[in-house]
Amino acid sequence: MEALQFGSIEDEPMSDSSNPGWTKPQPEKPGSRAQAQLIERGAPRFWNELQEKLNAAVDSLYLQDLSGLITSFGGGLRVTLNRPGKVFNQDYTDIQFKRAPAEIRCTTLKDGTYSLRFSVTGNNELVVISSRGLDPMTPEQASEYIMNLLVAASGRQ
Repeated sequence: MEALQFGSIEDEPMSDSSNPGWTKPQPEKPGSRAQAQLIERGAPRFWNELQEKLNAAVDSLYLQDLSGLITSFGGGLRVTLNRPGKVFNQDYTDIQFKRAPAEIRCTTLKDGTYSLRFSVTGNNELVVISSRGLDPMTPEQASEYIMNLLVAASGRQ
């Protein structure tokens, strides 16, 4: 029976392929630092524009025989929707801007919680992407998305 011989650790140079993947420094994604800075600078502006769009959407609810109200609370806002003539006629979504992680968190009375996470498109446009997996949205599209979910949830009993 032959004895197996192993060289000592000092005899063999260590190659990159023998290092486990988690020990290697990971390359930074191109533009990720610049994108993070764009999100940091642009997110408050996006949040302000979203609030303006939500105000306009609530003001136009009468066109659907609905009424609504926006109230502020501790760094966020509540969009309330009323369906006149229904027994359970009120629903709301609480919306809060979070700097870290960079997102807008939405909590609804009847439809659960979801997030609108900030992202940057290929042409450096600041957008949000829903945690429910939709396409990137501008402030106007995000306002429409929030209001559509609110109206749909308030129609359920």
